[in-house]
Amino acid sequence: MRVLAVSDEEVPGLALASSTLRPDLILGAGDLPGAYLEALVDRYGVPCVFVPGNHDPDHSGYRRTRGGFVRGGLPCEPPGPRGGVNADGRVVTVAGLTVAGLGGSVRYRDGPNQWTQSQAARRAWRVRFAARRRTVDVVLAHSPARGVGDGEDAPHRGLAALGRL
Repeated sequence: MRVLAVSDEEVPGLALASSTLRPDLILGAGDLPGAYLEALVDRYGVPCVFVPGNHDPDHSGYRRTRGGFVRGGLPCEPPGPRGGVNADGRVVTVAGLTVAGLGGSVRYRDGPNQWTQSQAARRAWRVRFAARRRTVDVVLAHSPARGVGDGEDAPHRGLAALGRL
């Protein structure tokens, strides 16, 4: 399984890359425009699984119906890449890989996709519960686990719950 994992910064050359890159799956770990992830999906012709980052719009409340997506009862297009699979707070299997997703970051100001450590712990518990009796291949998160490559400033502090997840 070859995975192209991207996060935070667009690398324009990836959407134009030569055929030497042949991923089987694209993993988007947040803070990337949906159009950029769509361009990667178009370029490589493979599925995309993503989680939102702390700078992404609110991804909650969207529901797929037979007629398309709705939010609050009204038709709409969800943020993120068209056709992409939002794994935030869920466990999904795409292209033979089982992915547990936990998007967002530690809350450091008002805005979507930011959680207190307690909220993140509850979200991680729900993901662990959803993963029971399944082997998870990848935990896809926007933030690092606390104490593993994170920073001390609020926006870059890791989530303690990821270590247990």
